[in-house]
Amino acid sequence: MKNEHKDNKDTEMKILQAARQVFLSKGYEGARMQEIADSAGINKALLHYYFRKKENLFVEIIKQALGDFFPKITNIWVKDIPFDDRVRQFIVNYISFSLENPDLPRFFINVLYQKPELFVTGIHLKDYVKILNLQEILDNEAKSGRIKQVDAYQFIITILSLCIFPAISNPLLRTTFKLSEDKFKEMMEERKEIVPEIVLNWLHINNK
Repeated sequence: MKNEHKDNKDTEMKILQAARQVFLSKGYEGARMQEIADSAGINKALLHYYFRKKENLFVEIIKQALGDFFPKITNIWVKDIPFDDRVRQFIVNYISFSLENPDLPRFFINVLYQKPELFVTGIHLKDYVKILNLQEILDNEAKSGRIKQVDAYQFIITILSLCIFPAISNPLLRTTFKLSEDKFKEMMEERKEIVPEIVLNWLHINNK
C-alpha cells in the first residue's frame, strides 16, 4: 500500500510539473491536456483520472506555487516584532518569491484576463486578509498614533502593485534600460529597501 501511495504521489507530481511548464509556455487557453500528458510521459486517460479537467490542474498549480509563500506571510504578521519590521519582511519575502519564480507573475496576469475566476479560486486573497486579522492590526497601529487609518485592502494593493510591476515588466524594463538579467536581479534586490521606505512613509502619521 505504501509503495502504491508513493507511486500515486510521484505520478501526481510529474503531472503537475509538466502542466506548469505547458501553462507557462502556452498560457491557460493554449494549454492542451494531451500535450500535458505527453510531457508527463503518461496517457491522457491517466491524466484525466488524476485531475479530470484542465481547470483542476491550473488551480492545483496555483495552490502549489503559493503554498510555501502564504505561510511565510502568516508567520510575519503573528510575530511579536514592531509593525515596521513586519512590513519590511512582508515586502522582502514577496520580492524574493518573484525572483525565485520569475515566470509566475506574468503567467498569473495573463490568466487574470483569460480566466479570473480560476485565479481567485486558487488564492482566496480576501480570505487570507481576514485570516491574518490585517485590518485589526492596522487599526491597532492607527489607534496608537503610529500610522494613519488605512484600509487593509488598500494596504495590500499598494504593496503588491509596487512589488509586482517590475516582475511582470521584466522584458520591457530590460529592453528599455538595456539591463542584463543579473542587473535586473540587482535592481530587484534594491527594491527590498526602496519599497518598504515608500510604504512606511505613506503610512506614518508624520508624513501626512
